[in-house]
Amino acid sequence: MDDAKSLCHATTVKTPRWVATLSIVTGLFYGCSSDGDASPATVSGSPDDAGAALKDGATTPVATDGAASDAAVADAPTVPAVGAPAIVLPVSYTRPDVGTAVSPAELAAATDELIALLKDTRYYDFLDERLHGWPETHPQGGFWWGTFWTGITVTKAGGTVTYKHSNDGSDNAGIHTSPYLEGMCFAHLLGGDAKTAHLVRKMARGYSAWILAMVKDANDKNPRLLSRTFYSAPVTSNDRGQALVIDTSLNRPGIDNAPSDYVHVPNNPTFGDVYIKNKRSKDDIGHMLRAIAQTQACVSRLDAAAKADLAQTKELYEAWAKEVDARNFIIPTLDKDLNLISPTQQLAQYTLAGNVECPSALAIRLMHSGAPGNLDCKNGISSGEALAATTCALVPATCLKNDARQIMRSHQSAAVAIAWQKNQTALGLELLKGLGERVDMDYGFATSASPPPSDKFNPQDVPGFFAYAASVGVPLTSREVRWVHERLHQAYVGMRDPAHAATWNLWAASVPDGTYSFDPPNVGIMHRELGLLIGSCASPYRNPTARPLLDCNRLEQGLKSL
Repeated sequence: MDDAKSLCHATTVKTPRWVATLSIVTGLFYGCSSDGDASPATVSGSPDDAGAALKDGATTPVATDGAASDAAVADAPTVPAVGAPAIVLPVSYTRPDVGTAVSPAELAAATDELIALLKDTRYYDFLDERLHGWPETHPQGGFWWGTFWTGITVTKAGGTVTYKHSNDGSDNAGIHTSPYLEGMCFAHLLGGDAKTAHLVRKMARGYSAWILAMVKDANDKNPRLLSRTFYSAPVTSNDRGQALVIDTSLNRPGIDNAPSDYVHVPNNPTFGDVYIKNKRSKDDIGHMLRAIAQTQACVSRLDAAAKADLAQTKELYEAWAKEVDARNFIIPTLDKDLNLISPTQQLAQYTLAGNVECPSALAIRLMHSGAPGNLDCKNGISSGEALAATTCALVPATCLKNDARQIMRSHQSAAVAIAWQKNQTALGLELLKGLGERVDMDYGFATSASPPPSDKFNPQDVPGFFAYAASVGVPLTSREVRWVHERLHQAYVGMRDPAHAATWNLWAASVPDGTYSFDPPNVGIMHRELGLLIGSCASPYRNPTARPLLDCNRLEQGLKSL
Protein backbone atom coordinates (compact mmCIF):
# COMPACT_ATOMS: atom_id res chain seq x y z
CA MET A 1 0.00 0.00 0.00
CA ASP A 2 1.26 3.47 -0.86
CA ASP A 3 1.15 5.24 2.50
CA ALA A 4 1.45 8.78 1.22
CA LYS A 5 -0.66 8.55 -1.92
CA SER A 6 -3.52 6.61 -0.37
CA LEU A 7 -3.99 8.77 2.71
CA CYS A 8 -2.58 12.21 2.00
CA HIS A 9 -4.58 13.01 -1.12
CA ALA A 10 -6.35 16.34 -1.50
CA THR A 11 -10.12 16.76 -1.49
CA THR A 12 -12.28 19.30 -3.28
CA VAL A 13 -15.29 19.24 -0.96
CA LYS A 14 -16.28 22.73 0.18
CA THR A 15 -16.57 23.01 3.94
CA PRO A 16 -17.13 25.81 6.44
CA ARG A 17 -14.01 27.62 7.69
CA TRP A 18 -14.07 25.90 11.10
CA VAL A 19 -14.35 22.52 9.42
CA ALA A 20 -11.50 23.36 7.08
CA THR A 21 -9.32 24.35 10.02
CA LEU A 22 -10.15 21.14 11.83
CA SER A 23 -9.48 19.15 8.67
CA ILE A 24 -5.95 20.54 8.61
CA VAL A 25 -5.42 19.14 12.08
CA THR A 26 -6.96 15.74 11.39
CA GLY A 27 -5.55 15.43 7.88
CA LEU A 28 -2.05 16.85 8.17
CA PHE A 29 -1.18 15.47 11.57
CA TYR A 30 -3.16 12.23 11.57
CA GLY A 31 -3.91 11.30 8.00
CA CYS A 32 -0.53 10.75 6.38
CA SER A 33 0.25 7.25 7.52
CA SER A 34 -1.18 3.81 7.00
CA ASP A 35 -1.00 0.21 8.02
CA GLY A 36 0.77 -0.37 4.73
CA ASP A 37 0.10 -4.07 4.34
CA ALA A 38 1.72 -5.34 1.19
CA SER A 39 -0.26 -7.07 -1.52
CA PRO A 40 0.01 -10.82 -2.09
CA ALA A 41 2.52 -11.93 -4.67
CA THR A 42 1.91 -14.17 -7.62
CA VAL A 43 3.57 -17.57 -7.40
CA SER A 44 6.28 -18.32 -9.91
CA GLY A 45 9.51 -20.23 -9.92
CA SER A 46 11.40 -21.71 -6.99
CA PRO A 47 14.26 -20.17 -5.02
CA ASP A 48 17.71 -21.52 -4.53
CA ASP A 49 18.98 -22.34 -1.07
CA ALA A 50 21.48 -19.58 -0.34
CA GLY A 51 22.93 -20.96 2.85
CA ALA A 52 26.04 -18.81 2.66
CA ALA A 53 24.10 -15.55 2.77
CA LEU A 54 24.97 -14.78 6.38
CA LYS A 55 28.49 -13.87 7.37
CA ASP A 56 27.92 -13.99 11.11
CA GLY A 57 28.01 -17.64 12.11
CA ALA A 58 27.13 -16.91 15.73
CA THR A 59 23.85 -18.23 17.08
CA THR A 60 23.79 -15.64 19.87
CA PRO A 61 24.39 -11.88 19.64
CA VAL A 62 27.99 -10.71 19.49
CA ALA A 63 29.44 -7.46 20.79
CA THR A 64 29.59 -5.73 17.40
CA ASP A 65 25.84 -6.31 17.04
CA GLY A 66 25.09 -4.32 20.17
CA ALA A 67 24.51 -7.35 22.38
CA ALA A 68 24.03 -6.95 26.10
CA SER A 69 25.25 -9.04 28.97
CA ASP A 70 23.13 -11.82 30.45
CA ALA A 71 22.24 -9.68 33.45
CA ALA A 72 18.55 -9.04 33.99
CA VAL A 73 17.34 -5.65 32.80
CA ALA A 74 17.42 -3.21 35.70
CA ASP A 75 13.91 -1.86 35.30
CA ALA A 76 12.20 -5.21 34.76
CA PRO A 77 9.38 -5.86 37.26
CA THR A 78 10.03 -8.50 39.91
CA VAL A 79 8.15 -11.72 39.22
CA PRO A 80 7.74 -14.91 41.23
CA ALA A 81 8.95 -18.26 39.96
CA VAL A 82 5.49 -19.25 38.68
CA GLY A 83 2.17 -17.55 38.00
CA ALA A 84 1.22 -13.93 37.51
CA PRO A 85 3.69 -11.30 38.67
CA ALA A 86 2.77 -9.08 41.57
CA ILE A 87 0.84 -5.94 40.69
CA VAL A 88 3.24 -2.99 40.71
CA LEU A 89 0.97 -0.28 39.29
CA PRO A 90 2.40 2.74 41.13
CA VAL A 91 -0.75 4.90 41.10
CA SER A 92 -4.38 4.72 42.17
CA TYR A 93 -6.82 5.16 39.30
CA THR A 94 -10.47 4.17 39.20
CA ARG A 95 -13.34 4.56 36.76
CA PRO A 96 -17.00 4.38 37.83
CA ASP A 97 -18.54 1.11 36.76
CA VAL A 98 -21.16 1.21 34.03
CA GLY A 99 -23.34 -1.71 33.00
CA THR A 100 -24.38 -5.00 34.55
CA ALA A 101 -21.62 -6.78 36.43
CA VAL A 102 -20.29 -9.90 34.74
CA SER A 103 -21.02 -13.02 36.79
CA PRO A 104 -18.39 -15.64 37.67
CA ALA A 105 -20.15 -18.09 35.36
CA GLU A 106 -19.94 -15.63 32.47
CA LEU A 107 -16.25 -15.02 33.17
CA ALA A 108 -15.62 -18.75 33.19
CA ALA A 109 -17.46 -19.18 29.89
CA ALA A 110 -15.47 -16.39 28.20
CA THR A 111 -12.22 -17.81 29.57
CA ASP A 112 -13.08 -21.28 28.29
CA GLU A 113 -13.77 -19.84 24.85
CA LEU A 114 -10.39 -18.11 24.80
CA ILE A 115 -8.58 -21.28 25.85
CA ALA A 116 -10.45 -23.33 23.25
CA LEU A 117 -9.67 -20.73 20.61
CA LEU A 118 -5.96 -20.79 21.40
CA LYS A 119 -5.98 -24.58 21.33
CA ASP A 120 -8.05 -25.06 18.19
CA THR A 121 -6.10 -22.49 16.18
CA ARG A 122 -2.82 -24.05 17.38
CA TYR A 123 -1.89 -20.55 18.55
CA TYR A 124 1.70 -21.25 19.66
CA ASP A 125 2.51 -23.59 16.78
CA PHE A 126 0.74 -21.50 14.14
CA LEU A 127 2.71 -18.46 15.26
CA ASP A 128 6.03 -20.31 15.30
CA GLU A 129 5.33 -21.61 11.78
CA ARG A 130 4.51 -18.15 10.41
CA LEU A 131 7.38 -16.28 12.08
CA HIS A 132 10.38 -16.40 9.80
CA GLY A 133 13.50 -14.51 8.82
CA TRP A 134 16.60 -16.69 9.12
CA PRO A 135 16.37 -20.33 10.28
CA GLU A 136 17.53 -21.20 13.76
CA THR A 137 18.75 -24.61 12.58
CA HIS A 138 20.54 -23.50 9.41
CA PRO A 139 23.69 -25.67 9.05
CA GLN A 140 25.89 -22.60 8.50
CA GLY A 141 24.54 -20.81 11.56
CA GLY A 142 23.82 -17.12 11.44
CA PHE A 143 21.76 -14.68 13.48
CA TRP A 144 18.39 -16.46 13.53
CA TRP A 145 15.22 -14.45 13.93
CA GLY A 146 11.56 -14.28 12.98
CA THR A 147 8.78 -11.73 12.54
CA PHE A 148 5.23 -11.83 11.22
CA TRP A 149 5.40 -10.49 7.68
CA THR A 150 2.85 -9.01 5.29
CA GLY A 151 2.55 -9.66 1.55
CA ILE A 152 3.11 -13.44 1.57
CA THR A 153 1.70 -16.02 -0.84
CA VAL A 154 1.69 -19.60 0.48
CA THR A 155 1.93 -22.73 -1.63
CA LYS A 156 2.31 -26.35 -0.62
CA ALA A 157 3.80 -29.01 -2.89
CA GLY A 158 4.95 -32.48 -1.93
CA GLY A 159 4.97 -31.67 1.76
CA THR A 160 7.12 -28.54 1.35
CA VAL A 161 5.58 -25.15 2.05
CA THR A 162 6.83 -22.02 0.29
CA TYR A 163 6.44 -18.48 1.59
CA LYS A 164 6.86 -16.23 -1.44
CA HIS A 165 7.31 -12.55 -0.65
CA SER A 166 5.64 -9.97 -2.90
CA ASN A 167 7.89 -7.62 -4.85
CA ASP A 168 6.58 -4.52 -3.06
CA GLY A 169 7.65 -6.05 0.23
CA SER A 170 6.38 -6.13 3.77
CA ASP A 171 5.38 -2.92 5.54
CA ASN A 172 4.77 -2.10 9.19
CA ALA A 173 5.23 -5.68 10.30
CA GLY A 174 5.54 -4.39 13.85
CA ILE A 175 1.76 -3.93 13.85
CA HIS A 176 1.45 -7.67 13.33
CA THR A 177 4.42 -8.92 15.34
CA SER A 178 4.10 -6.74 18.45
CA PRO A 179 0.82 -8.04 19.91
CA TYR A 180 2.02 -11.60 19.34
CA LEU A 181 5.24 -10.80 21.23
CA GLU A 182 3.43 -9.09 24.08
CA GLY A 183 0.82 -11.83 24.26
CA MET A 184 3.40 -14.59 24.33
CA CYS A 185 5.16 -12.91 27.24
CA PHE A 186 1.86 -12.78 29.13
CA ALA A 187 1.21 -16.43 28.27
CA HIS A 188 4.69 -17.36 29.43
CA LEU A 189 4.17 -15.64 32.77
CA LEU A 190 1.05 -17.69 33.45
CA GLY A 191 1.89 -20.95 31.70
CA GLY A 192 5.68 -21.20 31.74
CA ASP A 193 5.72 -23.19 28.49
CA ALA A 194 9.03 -23.67 26.66
CA LYS A 195 7.20 -22.78 23.45
CA THR A 196 6.21 -19.34 24.71
CA ALA A 197 9.74 -18.67 25.95
CA HIS A 198 11.10 -19.54 22.51
CA LEU A 199 8.51 -17.38 20.75
CA VAL A 200 9.38 -14.38 22.91
CA ARG A 201 13.04 -14.88 22.08
CA LYS A 202 12.44 -15.37 18.35
CA MET A 203 10.42 -12.17 17.99
CA ALA A 204 12.77 -10.12 20.17
CA ARG A 205 15.61 -11.17 17.87
CA GLY A 206 13.40 -10.14 14.95
CA TYR A 207 13.08 -6.67 16.44
CA SER A 208 16.86 -6.51 16.79
CA ALA A 209 17.36 -7.74 13.24
CA TRP A 210 15.40 -4.79 11.83
CA ILE A 211 18.02 -2.48 13.34
CA LEU A 212 21.12 -4.61 12.80
CA ALA A 213 20.33 -4.86 9.06
CA MET A 214 20.78 -1.07 8.70
CA VAL A 215 24.53 -1.23 9.44
CA LYS A 216 26.38 -0.56 6.17
CA ASP A 217 29.64 -2.31 7.02
CA ALA A 218 32.00 -3.05 9.88
CA ASN A 219 33.24 0.57 9.87
CA ASP A 220 29.81 2.21 9.85
CA LYS A 221 29.68 5.24 12.19
CA ASN A 222 25.98 5.96 11.72
CA PRO A 223 23.64 5.98 14.72
CA ARG A 224 21.20 3.12 15.16
CA LEU A 225 18.64 3.09 12.34
CA LEU A 226 15.47 1.07 11.86
CA SER A 227 14.42 -0.63 8.62
CA ARG A 228 10.89 -1.48 7.58
CA THR A 229 12.27 -4.94 6.95
CA PHE A 230 15.07 -6.55 4.98
CA TYR A 231 15.67 -9.49 2.69
CA SER A 232 18.47 -12.03 2.74
CA ALA A 233 18.81 -14.47 -0.16
CA PRO A 234 16.17 -17.21 -0.51
CA VAL A 235 16.74 -20.00 1.96
CA THR A 236 15.30 -23.36 2.99
CA SER A 237 14.40 -23.89 6.62
CA ASN A 238 13.95 -27.13 8.49
CA ASP A 239 13.06 -25.57 11.83
CA ARG A 240 10.54 -27.70 13.73
CA GLY A 241 11.33 -30.55 11.30
CA GLN A 242 9.16 -28.85 8.66
CA ALA A 243 10.38 -28.12 5.14
CA LEU A 244 9.89 -24.42 4.40
CA VAL A 245 11.22 -22.41 1.48
CA ILE A 246 11.52 -18.69 2.23
CA ASP A 247 11.42 -17.21 -1.26
CA THR A 248 12.71 -13.63 -1.36
CA SER A 249 13.69 -13.73 -5.04
CA LEU A 250 11.32 -10.86 -5.90
CA ASN A 251 12.88 -8.63 -3.24
CA ARG A 252 16.53 -8.57 -4.27
CA PRO A 253 15.75 -5.92 -5.33
CA GLY A 254 12.02 -5.51 -5.27
CA ILE A 255 9.81 -2.80 -6.71
CA ASP A 256 10.10 0.54 -4.93
CA ASN A 257 6.70 1.39 -3.51
CA ALA A 258 6.57 5.06 -2.53
CA PRO A 259 7.45 6.28 -0.02
CA SER A 260 9.72 3.30 0.71
CA ASP A 261 12.64 2.19 -1.46
CA TYR A 262 14.75 -0.94 -1.60
CA VAL A 263 18.34 -0.19 -0.61
CA HIS A 264 21.21 -2.59 -1.30
CA VAL A 265 23.48 -3.20 1.69
CA PRO A 266 26.04 -5.70 0.36
CA ASN A 267 28.39 -5.83 3.35
CA ASN A 268 26.23 -5.90 6.44
CA PRO A 269 28.33 -7.30 9.33
CA THR A 270 25.54 -9.52 10.65
CA PHE A 271 23.57 -10.68 7.62
CA GLY A 272 25.91 -10.23 4.67
CA ASP A 273 24.34 -9.17 1.37
CA VAL A 274 20.84 -7.82 2.06
CA TYR A 275 18.25 -5.47 0.62
CA ILE A 276 16.52 -3.29 3.19
CA LYS A 277 13.29 -1.33 2.87
CA ASN A 278 13.95 2.20 4.08
CA LYS A 279 11.84 5.04 5.54
CA ARG A 280 10.39 3.36 8.56
CA SER A 281 6.85 4.52 9.28
CA LYS A 282 5.64 5.58 12.72
CA ASP A 283 2.52 3.39 12.38
CA ASP A 284 3.90 0.43 14.29
CA ILE A 285 6.40 2.14 16.60
CA GLY A 286 3.95 2.55 19.49
CA HIS A 287 3.07 -1.13 19.38
CA MET A 288 6.75 -2.06 19.33
CA LEU A 289 7.77 0.19 22.22
CA ARG A 290 4.84 -1.05 24.29
CA ALA A 291 5.79 -4.67 23.60
CA ILE A 292 9.43 -4.03 24.52
CA ALA A 293 8.30 -2.46 27.80
CA GLN A 294 5.84 -5.21 28.70
CA THR A 295 8.20 -8.07 27.86
CA GLN A 296 10.60 -6.91 30.57
CA ALA A 297 8.27 -8.75 32.98
CA CYS A 298 9.40 -12.01 31.37
CA VAL A 299 13.12 -11.47 31.81
CA SER A 300 13.51 -13.33 35.10
CA ARG A 301 11.57 -16.31 33.69
CA LEU A 302 13.96 -16.81 30.78
CA ASP A 303 17.33 -18.51 30.42
CA ALA A 304 20.59 -16.60 30.02
CA ALA A 305 20.55 -16.60 26.21
CA ALA A 306 17.00 -15.26 26.07
CA LYS A 307 17.80 -12.62 28.69
CA ALA A 308 20.69 -11.46 26.51
CA ASP A 309 18.39 -11.30 23.49
CA LEU A 310 15.82 -9.13 25.28
CA ALA A 311 18.56 -6.92 26.70
CA GLN A 312 20.01 -6.45 23.23
CA THR A 313 16.63 -5.49 21.80
CA LYS A 314 16.06 -2.97 24.57
CA GLU A 315 19.51 -1.40 24.15
CA LEU A 316 19.16 -1.15 20.37
CA TYR A 317 15.80 0.60 20.58
CA GLU A 318 16.99 2.93 23.32
CA ALA A 319 19.82 4.00 21.00
CA TRP A 320 17.41 4.35 18.08
CA ALA A 321 15.00 6.42 20.20
CA LYS A 322 17.83 8.73 21.25
CA GLU A 323 18.62 9.49 17.62
CA VAL A 324 14.97 10.10 16.70
CA ASP A 325 14.68 12.51 19.63
CA ALA A 326 17.89 14.29 18.61
CA ARG A 327 16.42 14.86 15.13
CA ASN A 328 13.33 16.54 16.57
CA PHE A 329 11.34 13.33 16.31
CA ILE A 330 12.07 12.48 12.70
CA ILE A 331 12.87 8.82 11.95
CA PRO A 332 16.18 8.77 10.01
CA THR A 333 16.99 6.25 7.31
CA LEU A 334 19.38 5.39 4.46
CA ASP A 335 18.78 6.53 0.90
CA LYS A 336 19.59 4.52 -2.22
CA ASP A 337 23.24 5.57 -2.02
CA LEU A 338 23.52 4.58 1.66
CA ASN A 339 23.52 8.20 2.80
CA LEU A 340 21.97 9.03 6.15
CA ILE A 341 18.86 11.19 5.62
CA SER A 342 15.85 12.58 7.47
CA PRO A 343 12.77 11.79 5.35
CA THR A 344 10.38 14.64 4.61
CA GLN A 345 7.27 12.46 4.48
CA GLN A 346 4.79 12.80 7.33
CA LEU A 347 4.89 9.05 7.97
CA ALA A 348 8.43 9.42 9.36
CA GLN A 349 7.81 12.58 11.39
CA TYR A 350 6.08 13.14 14.70
CA THR A 351 4.20 16.45 14.77
CA LEU A 352 4.40 18.35 18.05
CA ALA A 353 2.52 21.48 16.95
CA GLY A 354 -0.57 21.70 19.10
CA ASN A 355 0.67 18.67 21.06
CA VAL A 356 -1.08 16.44 18.52
CA GLU A 357 1.54 13.66 18.74
CA CYS A 358 3.03 14.53 22.09
CA PRO A 359 2.43 11.07 23.64
CA SER A 360 4.27 9.50 20.70
CA ALA A 361 7.30 11.72 21.21
CA LEU A 362 7.10 11.15 24.95
CA ALA A 363 7.20 7.37 24.55
CA ILE A 364 10.36 7.73 22.46
CA ARG A 365 12.01 10.16 24.87
CA LEU A 366 11.17 8.09 27.95
CA MET A 367 12.50 5.02 26.17
CA HIS A 368 16.01 6.42 25.97
CA SER A 369 16.23 9.04 28.73
CA GLY A 370 13.61 8.16 31.32
CA ALA A 371 12.51 11.81 31.64
CA PRO A 372 10.03 14.00 29.72
CA GLY A 373 12.24 17.05 29.33
CA ASN A 374 10.22 19.87 27.79
CA LEU A 375 7.32 17.63 26.71
CA ASP A 376 4.07 18.33 28.55
CA CYS A 377 1.45 16.02 27.07
CA LYS A 378 -1.11 16.44 29.87
CA ASN A 379 -3.67 13.65 29.32
CA GLY A 380 -2.40 12.85 25.83
CA ILE A 381 -5.47 14.06 23.95
CA SER A 382 -4.80 17.35 22.16
CA SER A 383 -7.49 19.99 21.75
CA GLY A 384 -7.55 19.28 18.02
CA GLU A 385 -8.14 15.58 18.55
CA ALA A 386 -10.80 16.27 21.17
CA LEU A 387 -12.59 18.61 18.78
CA ALA A 388 -12.39 16.02 16.00
CA ALA A 389 -14.02 13.46 18.28
CA THR A 390 -16.95 15.74 19.04
CA THR A 391 -17.55 16.78 15.41
CA CYS A 392 -16.95 13.37 13.84
CA ALA A 393 -20.59 12.28 13.85
CA LEU A 394 -21.73 15.64 12.45
CA VAL A 395 -19.02 16.05 9.82
CA PRO A 396 -17.36 12.70 8.94
CA ALA A 397 -14.59 14.53 7.06
CA THR A 398 -13.28 15.72 10.43
CA CYS A 399 -12.92 12.21 11.86
CA LEU A 400 -9.43 10.92 12.44
CA LYS A 401 -8.39 8.19 10.05
CA ASN A 402 -8.32 4.76 11.61
CA ASP A 403 -4.56 4.39 11.31
CA ALA A 404 -4.16 7.70 13.14
CA ARG A 405 -6.32 6.36 15.97
CA GLN A 406 -4.04 3.35 16.15
CA ILE A 407 -0.95 5.54 16.26
CA MET A 408 -2.37 7.55 19.15
CA ARG A 409 -3.69 4.53 21.08
CA SER A 410 -0.49 2.52 20.76
CA HIS A 411 2.02 5.28 21.48
CA GLN A 412 0.11 6.60 24.47
CA SER A 413 -0.14 3.10 25.94
CA ALA A 414 3.59 2.65 25.37
CA ALA A 415 4.29 5.97 27.07
CA VAL A 416 2.28 4.88 30.11
CA ALA A 417 4.05 1.51 30.40
CA ILE A 418 7.48 3.11 30.06
CA ALA A 419 6.52 5.85 32.53
CA TRP A 420 5.87 3.21 35.19
CA GLN A 421 9.27 1.65 34.54
CA LYS A 422 11.05 5.01 34.70
CA ASN A 423 9.27 6.12 37.90
CA GLN A 424 7.47 8.95 36.11
CA THR A 425 4.28 8.39 38.07
CA ALA A 426 2.73 11.86 37.87
CA LEU A 427 2.84 12.14 34.09
CA GLY A 428 2.00 8.44 33.81
CA LEU A 429 -1.18 8.97 35.82
CA GLU A 430 -2.32 11.86 33.62
CA LEU A 431 -1.70 9.80 30.48
CA LEU A 432 -3.50 6.85 32.07
CA LYS A 433 -6.54 9.05 32.65
CA GLY A 434 -6.36 10.07 29.01
CA LEU A 435 -6.27 6.41 27.99
CA GLY A 436 -9.45 5.93 30.00
CA GLU A 437 -11.00 8.76 27.99
CA ARG A 438 -9.88 7.07 24.77
CA VAL A 439 -11.58 3.86 25.92
CA ASP A 440 -14.78 5.83 26.57
CA MET A 441 -14.51 7.45 23.15
CA ASP A 442 -13.93 4.19 21.28
CA TYR A 443 -16.67 2.35 23.14
CA GLY A 444 -19.05 5.10 22.07
CA PHE A 445 -18.00 4.84 18.43
CA ALA A 446 -18.05 1.02 18.45
CA THR A 447 -21.58 0.80 19.85
CA SER A 448 -23.05 3.77 18.01
CA ALA A 449 -25.98 3.28 15.66
CA SER A 450 -24.12 5.62 13.29
CA PRO A 451 -20.40 4.88 13.71
CA PRO A 452 -17.71 6.72 11.72
CA PRO A 453 -16.99 5.46 8.18
CA SER A 454 -14.91 2.30 7.96
CA ASP A 455 -11.78 4.17 6.88
CA LYS A 456 -12.11 6.33 9.98
CA PHE A 457 -12.87 3.66 12.54
CA ASN A 458 -12.35 -0.11 12.53
CA PRO A 459 -14.19 -1.72 15.46
CA GLN A 460 -12.02 -4.82 15.09
CA ASP A 461 -9.07 -2.84 16.46
CA VAL A 462 -10.93 -1.86 19.62
CA PRO A 463 -10.88 -5.14 21.63
CA GLY A 464 -7.11 -5.25 21.34
CA PHE A 465 -6.86 -1.63 22.40
CA PHE A 466 -9.07 -2.28 25.42
CA ALA A 467 -6.83 -5.23 26.30
CA TYR A 468 -3.52 -3.38 26.13
CA ALA A 469 -5.01 -0.33 27.84
CA ALA A 470 -6.09 -2.63 30.68
CA SER A 471 -2.59 -4.09 30.77
CA VAL A 472 -1.05 -0.69 31.56
CA GLY A 473 -3.61 0.22 34.22
CA VAL A 474 -6.99 1.21 32.75
CA PRO A 475 -9.81 -0.56 34.65
CA LEU A 476 -12.50 -1.59 32.18
CA THR A 477 -16.16 -1.14 33.04
CA SER A 478 -18.66 -3.99 33.08
CA ARG A 479 -20.18 -2.91 29.79
CA GLU A 480 -16.74 -2.77 28.16
CA VAL A 481 -15.94 -6.24 29.46
CA ARG A 482 -19.23 -7.52 28.06
CA TRP A 483 -18.48 -5.93 24.70
CA VAL A 484 -15.06 -7.59 24.55
CA HIS A 485 -16.70 -10.91 25.46
CA GLU A 486 -19.10 -10.48 22.54
CA ARG A 487 -16.18 -9.96 20.17
CA LEU A 488 -14.35 -12.92 21.70
CA HIS A 489 -17.38 -15.12 21.11
CA GLN A 490 -17.49 -14.01 17.47
CA ALA A 491 -13.85 -15.04 17.18
CA TYR A 492 -14.56 -18.34 18.95
CA VAL A 493 -17.20 -19.19 16.35
CA GLY A 494 -15.62 -17.66 13.25
CA MET A 495 -11.97 -18.64 13.62
CA ARG A 496 -12.86 -22.23 14.49
CA ASP A 497 -14.95 -22.64 11.35
CA PRO A 498 -13.84 -25.84 9.55
CA ALA A 499 -13.28 -23.74 6.42
CA HIS A 500 -10.13 -22.36 8.08
CA ALA A 501 -8.67 -25.72 9.13
CA ALA A 502 -5.95 -25.71 6.47
CA THR A 503 -4.78 -22.23 7.50
CA TRP A 504 -4.06 -23.47 11.01
CA ASN A 505 -2.44 -26.77 9.87
CA LEU A 506 -0.42 -26.13 6.70
CA TRP A 507 2.00 -29.01 7.23
CA ALA A 508 -0.62 -31.56 8.22
CA ALA A 509 -0.73 -34.63 5.98
CA SER A 510 -4.46 -34.07 5.58
CA VAL A 511 -3.86 -30.70 3.89
CA PRO A 512 -3.34 -31.29 0.14
CA ASP A 513 -1.02 -29.41 -2.18
CA GLY A 514 -2.32 -26.01 -3.16
CA THR A 515 -2.32 -22.30 -2.37
CA TYR A 516 -3.30 -21.13 1.11
CA SER A 517 -3.60 -18.04 3.26
CA PHE A 518 -0.58 -16.85 5.20
CA ASP A 519 -2.71 -14.59 7.36
CA PRO A 520 -5.15 -15.90 9.95
CA PRO A 521 -8.84 -15.11 9.65
CA ASN A 522 -9.74 -12.13 11.80
CA VAL A 523 -13.26 -12.40 13.18
CA GLY A 524 -14.49 -10.19 16.00
CA ILE A 525 -10.97 -9.53 17.24
CA MET A 526 -7.62 -9.66 15.51
CA HIS A 527 -6.05 -13.09 15.88
CA ARG A 528 -2.75 -11.43 16.74
CA GLU A 529 -4.43 -9.67 19.69
CA LEU A 530 -5.95 -12.72 21.38
CA GLY A 531 -2.85 -13.04 23.55
CA LEU A 532 -3.27 -9.45 24.73
CA LEU A 533 -6.38 -10.54 26.63
CA ILE A 534 -4.08 -12.63 28.85
CA GLY A 535 -2.49 -9.38 30.03
CA SER A 536 -5.53 -8.62 32.18
CA CYS A 537 -4.31 -11.49 34.37
CA ALA A 538 -0.55 -11.33 33.78
CA SER A 539 0.62 -7.76 33.29
CA PRO A 540 2.43 -6.29 36.31
CA TYR A 541 0.55 -3.05 35.63
CA ARG A 542 -2.98 -4.45 35.71
CA ASN A 543 -5.29 -2.39 37.89
CA PRO A 544 -6.34 -4.02 41.20
CA THR A 545 -9.68 -2.16 41.06
CA ALA A 546 -10.57 -3.45 37.59
CA ARG A 547 -13.62 -5.51 36.81
CA PRO A 548 -12.16 -8.85 35.73
CA LEU A 549 -12.00 -9.58 32.03
CA LEU A 550 -11.28 -13.28 32.51
CA ASP A 551 -11.22 -15.90 35.25
CA CYS A 552 -7.48 -15.70 35.91
CA ASN A 553 -7.14 -18.95 37.86
CA ARG A 554 -9.03 -20.80 35.15
CA LEU A 555 -6.92 -19.13 32.47
CA GLU A 556 -3.66 -20.07 34.17
CA GLN A 557 -4.67 -23.71 34.39
CA GLY A 558 -5.91 -23.67 30.81
CA LEU A 559 -2.67 -22.24 29.45
CA LYS A 560 -0.71 -24.94 31.22
CA SER A 561 -2.80 -27.52 29.36
CA LEU A 562 -2.12 -26.17 25.87
